[in-house]
Amino acid sequence: MIKKLITASFVALMGVAAAHAGSISVSSLNAAGDGGRLVVDSSGTLLPVGSGTWIVGTTALSDDAIKAANVSNDFAPILADFKVFGTSTAIPEFAGLATADVQGNAPLAAGDGFVGNNIYVAIAKGAGTSASDEFLLYKSSEVFGEDGAIPFSSSANLDSPGDALLLGSLGGDVASPELGISLPSLVLAGAGGGPVVPEPSAALLLLSGLGSMVFIRRRR
Repeated sequence: MIKKLITASFVALMGVAAAHAGSISVSSLNAAGDGGRLVVDSSGTLLPVGSGTWIVGTTALSDDAIKAANVSNDFAPILADFKVFGTSTAIPEFAGLATADVQGNAPLAAGDGFVGNNIYVAIAKGAGTSASDEFLLYKSSEVFGEDGAIPFSSSANLDSPGDALLLGSLGGDVASPELGISLPSLVLAGAGGGPVVPEPSAALLLLSGLGSMVFIRRRR
């Protein structure tokens, strides 16, 4: 049922590609189209239609280096290394439901930085990476291949991410007003998603207060 609802979205998002340029279908639905995950920001709010930036590409960073950003919320190294494939798009038709056919801007060839490398899918909360402080990054087991007489094509589904979700986290069920059902969620990492570290002055006041309490109790 869900798959039928989003068919029009896939068709509408497909642009005119360069000759022999490949394409990658990405979705937060499962391959059967009868389930999947909804994308929410770090506060648990569904990404509205027309918002967010849905990006496909690759990176040479290690999994551990990317996962570290879940704690630090420092996405600069990831953004600096990320090599973008095709043109990014926004949430198309249903809040929180990420679906797109990403078309390459030029044919893929050996040595171009894509071929042979894993396909990564990134979602930013804002309109473009520079306008966002919340991100999700999924590493697909699929790799980029060369374009030939038949253009390269592949797909990446984020419905069962497991260890492949390097940046962001798995969340609980969220209701979709448009679809009339609830689905588990993918939560963007970012503001509000990392550990709270007290200011040095606040930490000193806290330690000072604890010390005073211990001293008073000992005197009693």
